[in-house]
Amino acid sequence: MTPINKAKGDIVNILKKAGVRIKVEDIITPPNPKMGDLSLPCFKIGRPKTTPQPSGLIAKIDTIGQYLNFFLDKIKLAELTLKQISKEKQRYGDSTKKQKKVYVEYVSPNTNKPLHLGHLRNGFLGETISNLFETQGCKPVRGVLNNDRGMGISKSMLMYEKYGKNDSPKKSRLKSDHFVGKYYVMYNKKSKKNKKLEKELHELLVRWEDGDKKTLALWKKMNDWAQEGYKETYKKLGIKFDKKYFESAIYKEGRKIVENGLKKKIFKKDKDENVIAKFKKLPDRVVLRADGTAIYVT
Repeated sequence: MTPINKAKGDIVNILKKAGVRIKVEDIITPPNPKMGDLSLPCFKIGRPKTTPQPSGLIAKIDTIGQYLNFFLDKIKLAELTLKQISKEKQRYGDSTKKQKKVYVEYVSPNTNKPLHLGHLRNGFLGETISNLFETQGCKPVRGVLNNDRGMGISKSMLMYEKYGKNDSPKKSRLKSDHFVGKYYVMYNKKSKKNKKLEKELHELLVRWEDGDKKTLALWKKMNDWAQEGYKETYKKLGIKFDKKYFESAIYKEGRKIVENGLKKKIFKKDKDENVIAKFKKLPDRVVLRADGTAIYVT
């Protein structure tokens, strides 16, 4: 029994002696700590026949309107809490009540570069939240959505296609996801000087979505390198996922929704033939490019 539950039990006994029978569930927490640590609404039960006398963990009893407010003996509460912590150790605060499954999604990287500081923050946060759910009787389902297709992924692919030749993480002596990231950075540098690269980038993405075998083979090779590097990082961080999702496996369903929405006039086309979602209080949002290729929101 937790110290707070012990205090609630003391309140039940105090009121029983004063001629009032209540349940533990009737006791609430006041909105303001100054009003008391625990409180009992007396609207339905009526006032006690005799004045309730503090005992056990209850140090003081006060009345405000139709509420009986109870103040705890902080020294006794601390003593009981420390004893319980000493006894239960790492399991202190855990709940034995079985709760529902909870899906927790985190990290969710783009497979064109290594994990960065933001991904690490999300990794630690996701694991912490999942662990906390476990202590409260929930079954966390740890999930990751890999953003493994699209324009960003095509940047590293295009540079490897043009300059990579037979290069590999082993030859470059680089961690595999850092190796992929090298070519992503290369595109950002070269595209500043060579504006034609943007056109080539779009062409590569179209080839990918059209199912060109050579393009898909290159994509798979570079994605495997990225995932291999992530796997190493996840292992170091102690992160394990129950469910792994991939944008490449679901984007077509999104495109179908957009195409159906366009037929039903939910979506419209702009002057450049991009399919857009129009909003009243937000900027218009492109949901499918004019050339039919999908973006992240698709």
